[in-house]
Amino acid sequence: MESNGKKKAAASIPAIPVSPGYIQPARRAGMIAAGCILSFLFMSYMYQNSSFEDGSFVSTGAISSPHADVETRCLVCHVETTGFMDIRCRDCHEKSSQFAIYDFATHYLYNSNDQERVTAAVQAQAGHEMACGTCHEEHLGRKNDLADVSDQRCTGCHGFDSFDAGHPEFEFVREDSRDDSTLLMTHLRHTVFVLRQKTGIDEIESLFAVLREQTGSPDHFFMEACLECHVPAPDGKAFLPPNFEKHCQKCHIKSDAAVMALPSFNPDEPDRPGVETITQMQQRGGPGLSWTFTVAPDIVSDEDGEVSKNRIIHKDPWILENLKRIRKQWLQDSSLAEVLPTTGDSAGLSSGAFYGRVIAVLREHTREFQSRSDLSAEAARLNLWLDRAALALHQPASAVGGKPVPHPTRRQDEVPGAPRSGEYLQLVADLTSANGPECGKCHEVKHAGLLPVQAEQQVLHRARFDHSAHVIRRRCTDCHDRIPLNAELLKRSVASYSTFKSEFKREFEQDRAATQNIPGVAVCQECHSGQRVRASCVTCHNFHPNKSQRVTLDLFFSNQGKKSQTNQSRS
Repeated sequence: MESNGKKKAAASIPAIPVSPGYIQPARRAGMIAAGCILSFLFMSYMYQNSSFEDGSFVSTGAISSPHADVETRCLVCHVETTGFMDIRCRDCHEKSSQFAIYDFATHYLYNSNDQERVTAAVQAQAGHEMACGTCHEEHLGRKNDLADVSDQRCTGCHGFDSFDAGHPEFEFVREDSRDDSTLLMTHLRHTVFVLRQKTGIDEIESLFAVLREQTGSPDHFFMEACLECHVPAPDGKAFLPPNFEKHCQKCHIKSDAAVMALPSFNPDEPDRPGVETITQMQQRGGPGLSWTFTVAPDIVSDEDGEVSKNRIIHKDPWILENLKRIRKQWLQDSSLAEVLPTTGDSAGLSSGAFYGRVIAVLREHTREFQSRSDLSAEAARLNLWLDRAALALHQPASAVGGKPVPHPTRRQDEVPGAPRSGEYLQLVADLTSANGPECGKCHEVKHAGLLPVQAEQQVLHRARFDHSAHVIRRRCTDCHDRIPLNAELLKRSVASYSTFKSEFKREFEQDRAATQNIPGVAVCQECHSGQRVRASCVTCHNFHPNKSQRVTLDLFFSNQGKKSQTNQSRS
């Protein structure tokens, strides 16, 4: 290829000035300087905030007063990467990892003392427990009341808007449950007896004439008659159980009450019905008979095979012991109920109440030989077991996972070929006659024994009621009106009770201690509504266990641990 005779020119490198160090652009340098200054200020503020201002910058708000001492220690309640967890609540509020009091499936049964209810709820709703934070919101300020849960937290699940808009009828009204104390007690006649004592006027027409003259209406005196027996507790919220010595003794069990000419029990003829004398009880011996050595044996006489006792007292131990022996002899009652001085019939008692009574009786029996040096060690051992049984009985978890314990009861129709039933029935009737020892005047007699008295009933199983907040505006009979109480009925019941029974059948059926004389929800809604008196859910409902049992439960589990260690060391 021919060349055109020209040569290519060589490229030259231009001379560019070079700095020995990096030159910061003026605008970027300003940004970095500003960032450093702001970072220093921010870190200084964070230090100031976390050290002297409770970390309010990173917190969603101040926590409530009960938790204030852990406000700067977030990990007491929160878990890294996970956030708040219920298990951190249990660390403080349970006090014992062995007693999972917050593990019940239905929170509204926490405050129930009915073990059967708790058992059924846990089995039916296991796995549906709500987180603590669902109802108890934190970081809302020092004055935030964690127990004051808003109704919206409840109504979202319970299916009604508020107490005065859709709240269901109370369970005892809905199911028409009885309030059976087992006492044969008439309110109408007793109201008249109390008014007579308070005014000193016996004649019924004169009595009510004076009441109308003094007050314009006897209603005020009716309330005073109620409070004569229904004595408020010191805090005014509830009432103390009626007491025989204080409320009944003035009229009942007169000095002439007696048991006369009953057949004597002959050990050589054990199948023949009869009652024991005190001397025979001393010779037989057994738990619960220490009283026989503190009374004169001759207060019970035995002449020609007929036993009499002229002086009868309330809870007469001689009568109760003979009834217990008759149940064992006639009804072949060898169950746990044999321990009780009253009949083993539960009469509606819960399992907890039944076994609570058994434990109380066993404690009395143990006291009888505590003073004996040869038996003191055994008595101490028995008391320890009874203490453990009582603690286990009162912990809410005692029935969880188990079935309600049946109440052992034997009846004469359950005993094959029960001998001499007619003679035994007559003997029991004579021992408890309303015209003799007067037991049958007030107590129900069943299965050769007196039914246990329930002086204190729990009607509102999942709610609480404070009488002290209501008595200023309401009289007793304004709300408790299921037992009719008016001047005409009072006069008719006292004039002739048999005529009153036939002419006022409805009122007669209601005038008894078994009547559930508590108002339904409509009476409460007259005042408790959004426009009048507070009607929030937490006004009446508790959700958690009784805090007073916490220390007791700690001791119980502590004893359980010590017992386990002792057994291991022995093995």
